[in-house]
Amino acid sequence: MKLASADAPARLRAATAALGTLLLPDALARAVPTGGDLVIIPFDALAYVPFAALPAPGDTVPLGTHYAVRYAPSLRALAAAEARRPDP
Repeated sequence: MKLASADAPARLRAATAALGTLLLPDALARAVPTGGDLVIIPFDALAYVPFAALPAPGDTVPLGTHYAVRYAPSLRALAAAEARRPDP
């Protein structure tokens, strides 16, 4: 039984690149400086997407390499967590 075709890795790279571009458009990626925080507040099934593993727009390395990817369940929860965060 053949589990994967020879072009499966290329198709996977193309699919993840397309998903990364769809979920993090170039304009948004340019607005967040490299090394900055990228807070993801996923809705519904998007909570299962590993955003940090998706390739950055126009690149082949994962978003987690360019940004400090954080997740929050809602803006309210993010604001509450930020308010409890000690000053550096």
